[in-house]
Amino acid sequence: MKVLCKWYLLKIFTLTLFLVFDLVINGTSEFKDFSKTQKTWNRVKRAHLLLAGFQIIGQISTFLCIFLLFCDTFPFQVGLLGVLTKRYSTLLRLYLIYFGMTCLVNGLRVVSNFLHSYTHFSSIIVFNIQTCLVKALY
Repeated sequence: MKVLCKWYLLKIFTLTLFLVFDLVINGTSEFKDFSKTQKTWNRVKRAHLLLAGFQIIGQISTFLCIFLLFCDTFPFQVGLLGVLTKRYSTLLRLYLIYFGMTCLVNGLRVVSNFLHSYTHFSSIIVFNIQTCLVKALY
């Protein structure tokens, strides 16, 4: 029983680390102006691509941790996946929407000029929706 408790705590700790990692990467991408430290636009785009890749890897890892936590439940082990998906459908849907919005926001950061991305009305709306999803998810 102690071994199962240690594995559960390890999964929760790992999930928390991935969530904090996602918050740090999201905050860095949102508020750091890379145009002051990076002189050319190619370097700014490369920095945003790198952060976007790290964030996507972190979000996939977070989803895998959630799945591993589901694996320890009795309904999952018995094969009652419908019960789990009904009970946690809001979490799963919200996480998929957040993942899609994060990909969209990262794409906007990479494609648009970072200095002018906050002045465009659609970018402001997308960034605010993604920020609200972060608050609801965490």
